[in-house]
Amino acid sequence: MLTRFMLPIDAAGLALAVVLAMAAPAAAQAPDPVKGARFADRWCTSCHVISGGQSRGTDVAPPFDRIAAKPEWLEENALFNFLSRPHRTMPDFSPSHRDVIDLIAFLKRQQP
Repeated sequence: MLTRFMLPIDAAGLALAVVLAMAAPAAAQAPDPVKGARFADRWCTSCHVISGGQSRGTDVAPPFDRIAAKPEWLEENALFNFLSRPHRTMPDFSPSHRDVIDLIAFLKRQQP
């Protein structure tokens, strides 16, 4: 049997649960530059210079600091579309949208 005393607590508990449930996915999907760095290290270092500690890439691939200096290259959908299509100078891979979001977060750390 519910009492009047229990209803406000239950309603408050339910409200808190709803707020936490809504906040958790947003926090879980925040861009992660550390994951972006791991992605870049796995897929990009053979051609691009991805950080100051790397001595060389190739002549055909711009270094990440140059990519990061062009905001239009860091637009999520544009980069996702670019990386999702085969290019003769790039490996054939299909990054997830999450990979691209994390990669952009890493690239933004390279901005001057």
